[in-house]
Amino acid sequence: MKKFIMISASMLIALTLLTSCSITIKIPGLKVKRMGIELPLSSRIIQSVSYFQEGEAYEVYELDEYVGNCIIEEIDGSNIWRPLPMNNFLEWLLYGAGDISSHSEVFKTIEGKQLFMPETSAGYYSLYDKKGKSHDPEKFAESYKDNDFGFRIAIFDMNDYKFYYLEMDR
Repeated sequence: MKKFIMISASMLIALTLLTSCSITIKIPGLKVKRMGIELPLSSRIIQSVSYFQEGEAYEVYELDEYVGNCIIEEIDGSNIWRPLPMNNFLEWLLYGAGDISSHSEVFKTIEGKQLFMPETSAGYYSLYDKKGKSHDPEKFAESYKDNDFGFRIAIFDMNDYKFYYLEMDR
């Protein structure tokens, strides 16, 4: 009888631990950090990751007004975020460059050009050049080489409170 109680108690404890671990994964409030900004994981509406010979990740977060305004405050206090518009090189790279492409079907094409990020007039952007280890868009433009680059870029659209994140390695 004691064996039965011990085994039952052990199974109950193990079951409790297993279920509590799976519950913690679904708790609202989990966050992910992108370009220095903490985003609620529950607000991610698109995620596309591809690492077939090259790396690529694309995420979109749809935020409510309160969280969006909190992010604007974080961005205002950051030295790695810049107000839109981007420099000409980044505009060229993201809005129709013929030499970078995606394996993902998430990206839309307009007039035969692949759009990696939506064009927006009100917001901020942040770039990180992985090879140059810099947040400077001008240095990235100077060091950029076709088929040999690595970068992360995020755009925060203040009109829609959407956060777009793209990471590419070639």
